[in-house]
Amino acid sequence: MFTWTATAQHPATTSGYHSNTIPKTFLNDTIFNLGLVPDTITYAIKAHNNTCIGPDSLYKVVALPKPSLTNTILSQTICSGSPSAAVTLVPYPGPPAIVTFNWTAYPSVPSLSGIFLWRRTP
Repeated sequence: MFTWTATAQHPATTSGYHSNTIPKTFLNDTIFNLGLVPDTITYAIKAHNNTCIGPDSLYKVVALPKPSLTNTILSQTICSGSPSAAVTLVPYPGPPAIVTFNWTAYPSVPSLSGIFLWRRTP
């Protein structure tokens, strides 16, 4: 059986972690990070054997923020044969090096051509 205390580096933006003072056999938290940077939750876990209690064992969980996308061009209308304007995809939160974008283009009519499917992995 185990008890534990849980602390986060950024408790204002991270939730779902819990301390437990009643001995249990499992730790089952669902952690949410609504911040802009990774957060580390540290669990100090004690083992219990009847009346004997062991020393703390530290267990760390890194909770990454869920990425989203911001871009300035949300839709475009172009003339036949003209190129579209470039759409810059910006991950939020960053850094861009760890975010992958995948997208699919669907023509509005079957006869539309020149659409390229693209996948960008920084």
